[in-house]
Amino acid sequence: MMETHCDHLIIGGGIVGLWLASLLKQQGSSVLLVEQEALGKGQTVVSQGIIHAGVKYQLGNKKDQLQQEVALAASLWRKCFLGQGIFDLSSVPLLSSVYYLWQLPQVGLGAIKKAILSRALKSVSKLVAPEAYPKALSYAKKQGFVLEVAEQVVDVSALLAHFASYLGSNALLGVPQNFDQDKNGHITAVTIAHGAKRMKIIPRHVYFTAGAGNAALLEQLKPGSNSALMQRRPLQMVYYTFTKEETAEPLFMHALKGGTTPLFTITSHVNAKQELVWYIGGAVAEDPASRSSQAQIAYVMDQMQSHFPDITWKKAQFRCFFIDRAEDAQPKGRRPLRAFNQVHANYNIIWPSKLTLAPLVAKSIVDHVEQSKETNFAPCDVQDWPSPPCALAPWDGG
Repeated sequence: MMETHCDHLIIGGGIVGLWLASLLKQQGSSVLLVEQEALGKGQTVVSQGIIHAGVKYQLGNKKDQLQQEVALAASLWRKCFLGQGIFDLSSVPLLSSVYYLWQLPQVGLGAIKKAILSRALKSVSKLVAPEAYPKALSYAKKQGFVLEVAEQVVDVSALLAHFASYLGSNALLGVPQNFDQDKNGHITAVTIAHGAKRMKIIPRHVYFTAGAGNAALLEQLKPGSNSALMQRRPLQMVYYTFTKEETAEPLFMHALKGGTTPLFTITSHVNAKQELVWYIGGAVAEDPASRSSQAQIAYVMDQMQSHFPDITWKKAQFRCFFIDRAEDAQPKGRRPLRAFNQVHANYNIIWPSKLTLAPLVAKSIVDHVEQSKETNFAPCDVQDWPSPPCALAPWDGG
């Protein structure tokens, strides 16, 4: 069995694991990231790629911690996309530098419009004149009003490829099979497997960033080693693929009708066949538990026909799939108000809750590491171990 040491072992190759591993490597630590399937598999690759800056949360009646944290995290992302942040992400494509917020008709719409335009929102959004609406939103001229919001949408597949390239052989394809712990609960060794190969990794610190996979991993630890509980909030996401003969255009938007959860959110992507894809989330994806796939498609198709009547929608071009949002457990399954990072002995349990929050979680951990001023192990020698591929987007067979 191979054996190696490292300062930091990260288990789970989603965005927070990738960001954390890259940041620790940049700081000069020896780092290994273990992913059992593909980088970004699960929540990251199916995210819509919106780097929220807190705008939609400001439409509620009160500020909360999530609103403040996403605004701070978005500023870190923005610097990176400009090549001026902790990472140079200027080569990672942005699908859009703005999106549209369509406020649908509801009681008190005039008062809502006045409130929006009088808040701090004015610095990051502007009211769009009806004649300047995107073609796809032409129906909105009769229904509510539209804001242009300065929030970015990143190409998630390209983002995964960027971090995979930077980490190189520091990312390992393997399944954690055994955790050795001392009497104080410290993880002293982790054995991973890939096919018939085995490797024992002796880490100084371990970080569980495996999303929904954290639950099974944590069950392998000694009873009482941690108190973290996970909840799953299911989504049934939908996407629609336009044929090359259709004249649809890319669209990035939230459609709001009361509250801060959009009725639907649309982002646009291009599949491997160079066909346009509209990816649909929001409230229409959040209540799928009792809805079959066929019923979900019929429901979303009805919403699309109602709000985009100029498009000829074809049921056969819709697809849907389930995904769980894995988070730290909340009373009554409510949405967490912040990312979760809990320390136990020499390991951290992490659920970022949103793509946007990954830089903040990683920064808080690395700031603590820098304060500890520990001597680093020599770089890991794992050249003969395979690295994981990047996950494919749903419309490309992922």
